This record gives sequence, structure tokens and C-alpha cells, in this order.
Amino acid sequence: VIARMRAYQFGDLLAASGISDPFSLAFGNALDGLRASSYNELSNVYSLIDVLEAGQLNRTFQGLSASVAGRATMLDEKQGGRMRSLITDRLSMLGTAQAPGGTLRILGARDVLQPDSGLTEASASQLSLTRNYQSSTWDAVRLPENVSGFMAASFTRSSLGDLRPFAVIVDDVASKVSAGDLQAGATRIKDLEVAWDSAEAGLKPRAADDWHVLDKAIDRALGALRADAPNQTDCKAAMSALLKVFDSLQAIHGGNSYEYNN
Repeated sequence: VIARMRAYQFGDLLAASGISDPFSLAFGNALDGLRASSYNELSNVYSLIDVLEAGQLNRTFQGLSASVAGRATMLDEKQGGRMRSLITDRLSMLGTAQAPGGTLRILGARDVLQPDSGLTEASASQLSLTRNYQSSTWDAVRLPENVSGFMAASFTRSSLGDLRPFAVIVDDVASKVSAGDLQAGATRIKDLEVAWDSAEAGLKPRAADDWHVLDKAIDRALGALRADAPNQTDCKAAMSALLKVFDSLQAIHGGNSYEYNN
């Protein structure tokens, strides 16, 4: 058996094959220039594309273009928005006479919800999906028939740990403020102040930056409710900002799935 291999630079290979796409040629020439100086750092890239034929190489480079990435991002955002609207609509109508047909299931990946799971957002989403939809032979992820939507979510906790006990108090204060009972809100937020100060020694060393962000938001809420003449608008704004900080530190990213069947 005689095997013959020819080595080309990407730019020459594309040009010799009649490919004139400017992005592909620019990308190929850039990688040609980096081969000598950065091959070790990019070896995982070169090892994959060095064996591609000209047409495959062209399609690969075109798939990385800004225009294609932009269209993919736009499509993903539209699909995600519609899915979130669908789930929200179904949840809001549960138990009412207006509920449409179909079923809504909330599934979970317990591994992801463990405080010490150590999972990244991406791995949490993947784990949730494979736990519920991986085929028995582990060769592919397969959705059941008639499933028209899937959305993944879970809690990614800050290094501060579980902040839910504080968030419960904040929710209660926010409810009182929304109802216009600022005096009751000022009384209840004292519980947050005491609990937060008591936990400082244990929480702050875990994630000082996160602690300071949350501490400042709590101080602003305390200041609004304890002003000489507190007003509902300022108090609601302060509580809303505080809730957003809690949400950002224990954000929903990937782990529980919401599935809607027609």
C-alpha cells in the first residue's frame, strides 16, 4: 500500500480549490501565520482542521464568521424568549379554568442543587439534560415524542453559601413595603440587620467581594426605611435593588428542567 500525503498552507489549499470567500481566506492565512509561533498553544485546533478537505475547511471557517454567530445568537434569543413566555404562561394558569391542554413537568437534577457540587453553569445544564433525556445506550440525548419545549434552570450559589434565610426576610420586607406598610417593613428589616451582622465573621472570608456588594445593598435598604421621612417609592427601589443582588448571587442557570408536552 502506497499512501501519498501533500502538505499545504490553508490559504494555498483554499485558493487552489477555487474558494474565494474572504473570511475563510483571512482565517486560513491567520492560522498559517500562527503555526510557527503558536502551534503548541493551538495544537488542539490544528489537530482537528489539518486533516480537513478544502470544502470542509471552508465551511468550518464560515461557521465562525461574525455574521453566522450573530444570526445564531439572535435565533437562540428568540427561541429562548418564546420558551420562557410559554413556561410562564402555563405556570400562571395552573389550577385555573383557563389552563390549556397539555402537561407541564418539572424535573430535577439533584446533583446540581448540592451546595458543594462544584459544577460550572455549563456543566450543570448538561448534567440536567443528560440525567433526564440521555438514551439508554448513552449514544445521544433524545427528547421524548411530542415534547415541544425544554428549558433548564438551577441555582448557582455564590461562595458565600446558602443565602436563602436572608432572602426570606428580604422578601417579607419587600412585601410590606409594596403594601405601603413602611413601619412594619422597618421593623422587619431589623431582623435582617441582626442576622447579617451575626453571620459576617463566617461569610465575609468566603467571598469578600460578594459580601461587600450585598452589604452595601442591605445598607441602602436600611437607610431608605429608616429615613426621617421614608417614602414608598425610595423604599421599593431599594428593596428591588437588594432582591436583584440576591438573585445575582444565587442565580438561576442550569439544573432543573421545564418540559411542555402538546
